[in-house]
Amino acid sequence: MTTGDVIFSIADEDNIKTVTANGKELTAGEDGNYTIKQNAGEVTLMFTDTELHTAVMTLTVYNGHDFGSWKSNGDDTHTRICKNDGCGYSEKKDCTGGKATCTSKAKCEYCGAEYGKPDSSNHRLDKIPAKDATVTETGNIEYWQCKDCQKYFSDEEGADEITLDDTVISKLPPEIIEGMGQSITEGEKKALTFRSNALFDDFDRVELDSDTLDIEYYTAESGSIIVTLDADYVATLPAGEHTIGIVSTSGTATTSFTVAEKAAPGTSDDSDKDLKADAEDSAKTGDSTNLALWIALMLLSGAGITGTAVYTRRKRSNE
Repeated sequence: MTTGDVIFSIADEDNIKTVTANGKELTAGEDGNYTIKQNAGEVTLMFTDTELHTAVMTLTVYNGHDFGSWKSNGDDTHTRICKNDGCGYSEKKDCTGGKATCTSKAKCEYCGAEYGKPDSSNHRLDKIPAKDATVTETGNIEYWQCKDCQKYFSDEEGADEITLDDTVISKLPPEIIEGMGQSITEGEKKALTFRSNALFDDFDRVELDSDTLDIEYYTAESGSIIVTLDADYVATLPAGEHTIGIVSTSGTATTSFTVAEKAAPGTSDDSDKDLKADAEDSAKTGDSTNLALWIALMLLSGAGITGTAVYTRRKRSNE
């Protein structure tokens, strides 16, 4: 069985009288070759020499090979075989086509098998836009992530690989938004409340004058972070300015408050204040008891003086 045109020649051409194909005489070309066109099917050739001896042979001529599909050989090559009965002709070629990615080999466009090696530079990238950080949420820079290998890159070409941590913009430092500038008197039992705008889940501890404050001296509750110093503890604080810090994972929110020194009892300032208060109370109530008492004492004193004068004069007259 053959495919395509069949071309043949006869070695002892001078002794050949005729050549027929299926009973039809064939004529040699100028080059001395005989031709049977493709797709002739089954052909019976008969050769007759000058002495009228004959020789017969049969062959089948197809219109080229009828190949099956390409099959992978598992070594980056593929093969296809002619399906014509009895042909057995095969072709073997290298796999080709397709495109490798960072995680997978290329896929042959003929046999469908993967071949070659992954292409570490060929990524399928998604762009993640930049986002500003806030007090309660982290932000991120603009970056790209590969759909296949999940790696991160700072550029859209996928040339500069980075880590996820490299993309993160930290939360903004927190601030005290309520309770600034409070003032109390030394020894005063008054709870003091302060509020940080940090996220409550980020709360760590409270510091007073840079020292960590024991949890028994304050309470902390959400909204965002509300810290209240216990009244009994506040009463123990010495006079002066104090700094409170509400510490979060994103930073420390600080503010100050003042404990005013308590005036000592019996000081001139206190006496003046007491006298002024008494005078104001008398004026407000109309109480004239003190005034009447002073007038009575003055009259008694004057009577004594008069009596003494009279007694003296009388004594002198009798003399």
